[in-house]
Amino acid sequence: NNELTHAIESLKKGLAQNPTHLYCRFNHGVLMFKLGLLHEAKADFLMLSAIYPKEPMVHFNLGLIYFQLGDYEKSCEPLEFVTKMSLGALNQF
Repeated sequence: NNELTHAIESLKKGLAQNPTHLYCRFNHGVLMFKLGLLHEAKADFLMLSAIYPKEPMVHFNLGLIYFQLGDYEKSCEPLEFVTKMSLGALNQF
């Protein structure tokens, strides 16, 4: 698919300039996940979780990746983190 190839190339160019850019790395991870390249996606989201520890969607995707890899126990931690953050946000209203 030309569009997908172009998207991946564009993200890689962006990451070459700034490897820790949240949106480039995030979207790269999502594309890798959708292509079934789970270890590449995991590497992206692990990097992001270290740099942006309070970004809930990073942890959510990391939990999904662990689940897809069959590491159900490891998937719980990031998903519990997202749940706690969501509940904390609800308590602010």
